[in-house]
Amino acid sequence: MEDLQRGSTIRRLISSCIKDDYYISASLIHLYMQCGDITNAQLLFDTTTKKNIINIFLKGYIKNNQPNKAIDLFNEIKNPNEIIINLLFNACAQQKNH
Repeated sequence: MEDLQRGSTIRRLISSCIKDDYYISASLIHLYMQCGDITNAQLLFDTTTKKNIINIFLKGYIKNNQPNKAIDLFNEIKNPNEIIINLLFNACAQQKNH
């Protein structure tokens, strides 16, 4: 929980720089997903200009036992790469186990 609070503090302090910085955005979104805070991860993603961090969301949904959301997100991707397709397989396997 302490990591989540630190991440939120960092986000507030540098919010004006985040939207254009892939590494900061990706790291904070990853932090939120790892801590189970999908809402803040989604809010941050919605404000970023770099939308090529879909794989972080797919991993986060899978980690947080939300395979249906991962599959829905995959269906929105026009040209998935090998990593994203692999994550789809993981989501399908998780969905079958539920």
